[in-house]
Amino acid sequence: MKSGTIFIFLLVFVSILAACNLPASFEPTPITIGGIQTEAAVQLSKQETNFPKSPTPTGTQVLSTPTSYPTFHPELAVTVTPAQAEVCPVEDPNFEFTDELLVLAKEDLLAFVETSLDSGASFEQILSQLFQGDTRKMQTFSPDLTTDGVSEMIIQHDHAVTIFQCHDGAYRSILEYDTEEWSPISNKYKSDINQNGIPELMITFKIDPNNNYAYDLLEWDGQEMKAILQVDHGYNARDISRIANGVGWNSIQQVWVDDHWVLVLNDTVGEFTLKDLDGNGFYEIVFDDYGPGNKMIFYETGPWLYQRLVFTWNGESFLFSDYQIDSPLYRYQALQEADRAFLLRNYDQALILYDKVIQSTVLEWYSLDRKKYFWDIYAAKHSGRDTSEIHPPYFRADEYQYLSAYARFRKMVLQLAAGKQADAYNSYQLIDQIYTVKNPGFKHAEIGRIYWNAVENGMSLMDACQPVIEYVAENPKLMDALGDQWHGDQSHIYTPADVCPLDEMDIELLSGITR
Repeated sequence: MKSGTIFIFLLVFVSILAACNLPASFEPTPITIGGIQTEAAVQLSKQETNFPKSPTPTGTQVLSTPTSYPTFHPELAVTVTPAQAEVCPVEDPNFEFTDELLVLAKEDLLAFVETSLDSGASFEQILSQLFQGDTRKMQTFSPDLTTDGVSEMIIQHDHAVTIFQCHDGAYRSILEYDTEEWSPISNKYKSDINQNGIPELMITFKIDPNNNYAYDLLEWDGQEMKAILQVDHGYNARDISRIANGVGWNSIQQVWVDDHWVLVLNDTVGEFTLKDLDGNGFYEIVFDDYGPGNKMIFYETGPWLYQRLVFTWNGESFLFSDYQIDSPLYRYQALQEADRAFLLRNYDQALILYDKVIQSTVLEWYSLDRKKYFWDIYAAKHSGRDTSEIHPPYFRADEYQYLSAYARFRKMVLQLAAGKQADAYNSYQLIDQIYTVKNPGFKHAEIGRIYWNAVENGMSLMDACQPVIEYVAENPKLMDALGDQWHGDQSHIYTPADVCPLDEMDIELLSGITR
């Protein structure tokens, strides 16, 4: 056996990924809105077009999170000293598998591998026995995951990955990674992205029939293989956004594996790249997600905007540090991005987007009927059927009233927290005067009235959220227009608490903001 060799079998896809550059054409730019200043309800276009999609990053808005924690100083980066070489069982070039071992191979694959290794069998002999000499199924790699001078053996079987390490003269399992019903699994060896002297191993597996894949990056920490790709910042990080709550509003999907969350990305048209974005000599991990590649899946799941997720090394893990998404095509998308910007404490961007929800004559309208219409047209064309009998849905003017009333409320809260009393009062008057009892947006406007009256009666800006949340909980259908399952897989599904998430840090930061 050659020193430092890892064999990976039952492999669906294996590749060595080196550092590579992002497309030079991608330059995220903040969005702006035109000079539309009318307070009247807008007249939306009734023309039916193809189902709007964002296949390329054009007009991309940037929603950046604050600096992740703890602050990483490249000059203080730690490089791990290689461990002392392990003494392993002596390999027997003439090793023969006993009848007991052959029975064990059928009953307990992992026990067979461990027992065979301890008895003097080599990786090659074990693989040859399992594959009956079919070397086309054998892949050879040479990283040493634990930096102890001896290679590990990675066993990929069914829906699981197991890594065997030589330790104290015998082999032991240092990873038993079970994805249960999900498959297939691929292992991508990473060549020390964080430059600490320890190679990484990325495990990828399919989680559903729609080509959505989970990505897990693992690294040896001296005791175990530890997950180092982290979306959740944790609740104790006061200096960052509330990414821990909601985790990107469903645009950042995760699945639970063993004892941690694992990132999910649509793999059909997604890209995984490494790039030093901040110029500090360390790579960021960048996921570009262009949405479903299968058009049928796209029409089933609903609207999708190009999105980019960035993970930055902070000395402990690759922490989610930046989120970018293409400019909204639908009014509800603009509203959700405004709420997301607020959660990321990007208040200026939130105000711009709330204004866009209220004022834009370009944003498209959306409804379940319109989603069904796009699907029916696609299905008919795909099967060669005549589309002339498929009629476009009735224009939903009430959606604008729902969304604009809510946007005015969120804008008013921002203005109050920033100390802009006159602007906030003006927003409240518009809410009260435009959305009368005959207006479809009346009940959504009640949210703003309840909040304003609570503050007027002496409640703090934070405490005034409570009667708002209670009102929405008593009227759950108010959340349907903001975002629910029929708005597509990328849509956030609102809860009452999402409607008024103001906290102490918002008030602290907004009190120092002037516009």
